[in-house]
Amino acid sequence: MTDDNYPDIVWTPLIVKQPGQRTGAVIDEPVRTVDIVPTIADVLDVDVPWELDGQSLLEPIRRTNDDELRVGRWAENVLQPPKGENVLILDGQRGFEEVLRSRLPNEGDDSDLRLYRLEPYGGLVGRRLDDLDVSGRPEFEGRLDRRGAYRNVDLDRKRLPVYVSGTVEVTGQPSRPVAVSVNGVVGGWGYAYFPAFFPSTEEQEPGLHNRRFWTMVPPSLFREGNNEIELHLVEGEPGSERLEPIRLPG
Repeated sequence: MTDDNYPDIVWTPLIVKQPGQRTGAVIDEPVRTVDIVPTIADVLDVDVPWELDGQSLLEPIRRTNDDELRVGRWAENVLQPPKGENVLILDGQRGFEEVLRSRLPNEGDDSDLRLYRLEPYGGLVGRRLDDLDVSGRPEFEGRLDRRGAYRNVDLDRKRLPVYVSGTVEVTGQPSRPVAVSVNGVVGGWGYAYFPAFFPSTEEQEPGLHNRRFWTMVPPSLFREGNNEIELHLVEGEPGSERLEPIRLPG
């Protein structure tokens, strides 16, 4: 997690549905998991005999302390708390405003791929590598976590290896976009970041550095048996991307 991407990570949708409910509403306010119990009690018309930390979501949001967002220490965060502290304080107001500004995938998109077409390079998802601008011989090297999971895929299993992660050894800015392809079709993309224990940007020496990446790819791209996973660095602006292959040894 970095200062640039924490709005994409910290907030997740909360969906609450009563039995028999036919209509609903969207609340564009930051809510919390501690609001679930008060909401259930409100629906059941139950008086909870102790003080609750949250509030019912059936009532107007009265929370006033969301400007500061407190996040516990996480080993793979680029952002870390001050020395000696275990809690990182983020700008909750700015982050949530960015969440509300984010665009949803187009409604006309393929329903199997919509959730994977995240900005700014979501337009790559679902496209064949043969139809894209893929240039140059591999200059950089990468490694996949759990690479063996893609060599013997059983489509009848409940779990497919849709979570793709690993490392790439590249130069350049601290975060580099990496596209992940499954059997010749781009299935997702994500930024490759320095791990938390790596020196800050000002302390980094020029040259190659390992960065971690992770993304989700659609299960519909997998086939029975062996599956080919390819990695590419994404260069250029959205809509005019150029893909540079990353070598995967072994």
